[in-house]
Amino acid sequence: MSATGHQGNPKISSDNWRSEETTQIQARDSGLERNQKEAVEAYLVGMFEDTNLCAIHSKRVIIMPKDIQLTIRIRGEKA
Repeated sequence: MSATGHQGNPKISSDNWRSEETTQIQARDSGLERNQKEAVEAYLVGMFEDTNLCAIHSKRVIIMPKDIQLTIRIRGEKA
């Protein structure tokens, strides 16, 4: 019997291998989640910046739902 285990590494128990694989998957998933959160944050910041410009154009300092609706319409997005 060979003295090496999975992918030529020194023999490790299947529990240790599963633990290492789980850790790698969790790290990858947390990286994807982090990227997704950053993308959502960037989208919302841009949306509120544009919405604020609509409110300012209407000589208001408070944004209203109609400002958000106008921003979405100008951007050509589906509501």
